[in-house]
Amino acid sequence: MAAASSTGASSPGGAPRPAVDPDLTRRHLAHMRIVAGIAITLPVLAAAAGLALETRASVLIPKLGITVLAIGLCLWFAVSAERDARRRLEMIKRGFVVHGEQRRLQREHLGVYVAVLLRLEAITVCGLMISVAGNGPIAAIPVHAIALIQIARTWPTEHKILLLLRRAAAGTR
Repeated sequence: MAAASSTGASSPGGAPRPAVDPDLTRRHLAHMRIVAGIAITLPVLAAAAGLALETRASVLIPKLGITVLAIGLCLWFAVSAERDARRRLEMIKRGFVVHGEQRRLQREHLGVYVAVLLRLEAITVCGLMISVAGNGPIAAIPVHAIALIQIARTWPTEHKILLLLRRAAAGTR
């Protein structure tokens, strides 16, 4: 095993890793928080829109059927978002072991984060579906709450970013 260099820790392959750039980390955290701030407001806006929009009946599917379908989709999105995020994060961490570029890792991390948020925002769309074509806006409130909670759980912190950098550099989960 190669010794750590003065510029940072060694990678599993022995190549020295540059030290973590705090400015890049701060900028990355700021970008992620902007995206998260926008994402976290959407379930609230969708719930308000659901209250304002007129409920429409479907001629093909009863309201309860639409509500059950939307809740099923909501649960699938909630479960699959985390599974997909883990898979994507593993890919970018493996890539980091090869390229060792913090900027690239963080750019790819932001892409993964946006993809996860889009899946979670699909829960919000399910809530709108319940509001407009399902059992109405009151029935949709728990769905919007699930979206809001799931998005809030992803709120970016410096600790999470540094943990990603450490794990990526070490080539571990």
